[in-house]
Amino acid sequence: MHVLMIEHYTPESPYADKLARGLAAHAVELNLLSKRGSPPRPASGISVKPVFPSHGAGSRASKLFEYCVAYMLLVWKLALGHHDLVHVQSMRLPAVEWLPYAAFSWRRPIVVTVHNVLPHEETRLGRMAYGSLYRHACLLICHTQSTIASLSSTFGEWLPPIALIPHPGYDDIQPANGDKTAYRNKLSISGDPVLLFFGLLRRYKALDFMLEVLRGLLPRLPNVTLVVAGKAPDKALVREYKALADRLGVGGAVRFDIRHISDRELETYFGASDAVVLPYDKIDQSGVLLLACSFGRPVFASDVGGLGDVVLPGKTGALFR
Repeated sequence: MHVLMIEHYTPESPYADKLARGLAAHAVELNLLSKRGSPPRPASGISVKPVFPSHGAGSRASKLFEYCVAYMLLVWKLALGHHDLVHVQSMRLPAVEWLPYAAFSWRRPIVVTVHNVLPHEETRLGRMAYGSLYRHACLLICHTQSTIASLSSTFGEWLPPIALIPHPGYDDIQPANGDKTAYRNKLSISGDPVLLFFGLLRRYKALDFMLEVLRGLLPRLPNVTLVVAGKAPDKALVREYKALADRLGVGGAVRFDIRHISDRELETYFGASDAVVLPYDKIDQSGVLLLACSFGRPVFASDVGGLGDVVLPGKTGALFR
């Protein structure tokens, strides 16, 4: 069996990497279209084509050119490729990417993994694009019951069959049982306790709310430190949050590490923390949550989307509304 998989965010997506390896282990020949950069680790039966533009440095013109080339390759593979099945993990520009999937869905079945029911920055066009993709698929894969409920309430009954397959843990990650002081020394952190706000910085993740919470914590925990670690596509948003921290009087208790955090650094950041905070306004599921569980760190999360399916109050963390 030959499968074409599309994942714009590889290698940052361990899920796609593990899924590809799992399929290859069952004699599936897999062709993975991913973003430019370091491809997943080589494995027998997996052919990787890093064609989509990366999120790093580069002019808009060069990224647009790269995207157009990748888009034409995608259309060619959907129209003339000899794959038995297409598995869509993500869309970079939903407004245009749904078209070839819909146009060529008659040629071979399409399976979609619904990581998020709608784009985080929702638009009317994005909703239409995602709805069309879902309705042209032969199967939708969801990781939580909450995602299934959201999918059904958003798009109604005109959907293909839905399979519930829980998101696997990261079995290659061991709990961070090392000395917290050693981890913190690597990051030059002297505060205690340490709260970690990790991942791509986006507005829906509600860091502004977390800064308000931090202001309330400081009188009781004067040495508390909030570490904000991850890339930020919107630099203006970073400036906004830093200014807010200063206005709230918590600037000295916040450490901003706004950059790509490599896999080699994950243990250091999670090991240095006492807990991971996910104060999101909306989300269907979170890879950061699974990372926190894999590293053995409790999670304080807002009770939205599928977070409540993973966070068990009193065992793996706490939920708040």
